[in-house]
Amino acid sequence: MKSHVYVFSVCTSLLISAASAAGQDIIVHDYDNVYQWQTEINSPRVPAEPGYQTKAFLWIPPHCEKVKAVLLCGHNAMEEGIIESFEFRNGLSDMDMALIWVTPGWEPSDLFYAPNGAQAGFEEAMEELAEKSGYDELRSVPVAYMSHSAQASSPYNFAAWNPDRALAAISMHGDSPLSEVLCCGHVNPYWGSRNIDGIPALMCVGEYEWGEFRIESAFQFMKRYPDAALSLLCDAGHSHSDCSEYEIDYILAFLRKAAEYRIAEDGSLKKLDKRDGWLADRWYPEHRAQESPYSIHAAPYSEYGGGRDSCFWYFDEEMARLTEEYYQRERGKKNQKLEAWQNGRRVDRIRFTPEDDGLTFHFQVRHSEPGHSSSPIQIRREYGPVRIVNDSTFRIAFHRTGFDGRKTGWMMFDCYANSDSLYKRCILNLELRIPGQITDGQPQTINFPGLSDVYAGTDEEIVLAATSSSGLPVYFYVESGPAFIDGNRLVLTDIPPRAKFPVEVTVAAWQYGIAGKWQSAAPVKSTFKIWK
Repeated sequence: MKSHVYVFSVCTSLLISAASAAGQDIIVHDYDNVYQWQTEINSPRVPAEPGYQTKAFLWIPPHCEKVKAVLLCGHNAMEEGIIESFEFRNGLSDMDMALIWVTPGWEPSDLFYAPNGAQAGFEEAMEELAEKSGYDELRSVPVAYMSHSAQASSPYNFAAWNPDRALAAISMHGDSPLSEVLCCGHVNPYWGSRNIDGIPALMCVGEYEWGEFRIESAFQFMKRYPDAALSLLCDAGHSHSDCSEYEIDYILAFLRKAAEYRIAEDGSLKKLDKRDGWLADRWYPEHRAQESPYSIHAAPYSEYGGGRDSCFWYFDEEMARLTEEYYQRERGKKNQKLEAWQNGRRVDRIRFTPEDDGLTFHFQVRHSEPGHSSSPIQIRREYGPVRIVNDSTFRIAFHRTGFDGRKTGWMMFDCYANSDSLYKRCILNLELRIPGQITDGQPQTINFPGLSDVYAGTDEEIVLAATSSSGLPVYFYVESGPAFIDGNRLVLTDIPPRAKFPVEVTVAAWQYGIAGKWQSAAPVKSTFKIWK
């Protein structure tokens, strides 16, 4: 395995700052990673959001000579925090696995409903991104699909419609395949004679969102499809929206196993026989642990001593043991809680009360009780247009999804403290919604002169300059291209070795406005080319 560690974007704001009110350090994580290419998807007959173009963004590891597989991700909530984390992208790099992020979705149900054009959209995206990037193998490489919550059945449905190309299906905090109870009242499409036999599928469910109906539905599915290779990860100690380091490591391990066991030397996919794997007991909520003290340990398929109607499949002993260890880490420990404070008082939800710049706002996170773990509180951006400045300061920062989409003004912060020998991990999810655009006040416009083409290796950074008619400062984001923003500088990153030149970089200048004074300005984009 490769030992390289790559920096993919502006240096992460991994800060340790004294939180005097809480009496301990707080670690904050902030990142916004690179996607070198994008394409608009026109095929779906029913758009996910009328008036907003579905886009697919592609990232290829910067030192990847040949893409061996693609991780395809939807855009619900947790995906963004996972796929932009440096730990996750380093893991994908080790596997020469590219990443494609589709936003806002294939069609309204967000379930990869092929008859509404999702299949045609997928094929269009792979064709266009292969052509633009120069990595022709994107047209045919294996694809693992991962999505969260309201989109968490998409991976199963994608696999059912693409059995010869589906490397794995990862359902994040969702349900079992073909479940009759889905998030948001969605209904699974009819598979007909299709199945996902021999395709490894991972069903993740958080401990604090656990429902027995989910596990019963999984057992029903496996009875109906006895050759289905379905794994369970109960995300012990975690909730519905919680992209923990533990879960990121587990997903990477699952993807590595899928690549190891399924991708042949010629790049084709081998079908799994689940009888070559291992079986392990289901997870039990702590109040029911006496029903199964995990005395039935994981074992090879033919040797497993537990009930075949209440267990799950795993690739091998390493993956089965990793799952058992995951469950034991949080068991039998005390609970701890966090709380949010804003404007000097405890609040159940944070509000957008910005400073005079219309962008910067504040809140604090503390332990709500004297007894708590020795682990520091950590704050991570799960999704949305925001940057974390420090442990109590946050700033609106629009990014590649622009101003127009349904999710433009949604953001989520994961505030958590990890477990220690006495206390369980705890999570406080703080959601904030702001208007995608400010419509009251005086209008304003942006003047952003076009950017000139450059040659690879000659200009490592470009100074950006733009003005607004209001006199308010103008900010920037990279929509796509091998570059990131650092203040008013555009910093160019390594270009994958087989990239097709010229490579385009699209930069947007934006000014959000100030409620009651200035409306949001329409973003102005400039695209330039990097020549070889």
